[in-house]
Amino acid sequence: MGIRLFQGAHVEAMLAATRLLACPHAAGCGLRACTERGRAASALGRVGCARPDLLDRGGVVGGMEREGAAVAGRQA
Repeated sequence: MGIRLFQGAHVEAMLAATRLLACPHAAGCGLRACTERGRAASALGRVGCARPDLLDRGGVVGGMEREGAAVAGRQA
């Protein structure tokens, strides 16, 4: 269909879910909190995030895996 750019709440939630899989501090966050912090344009909106570097990556976390979590069917 030629669609190359997506935006909206669903995409933001999927990016947050990806970040939560990679974040070793995810137990202290929820999907909604991570989604809102990821949308924030300033440091004030990111208060409470222990890994703002993951927010800056836009959900692309590469090979990072959270310790003790099953990621993509593998044990970390």
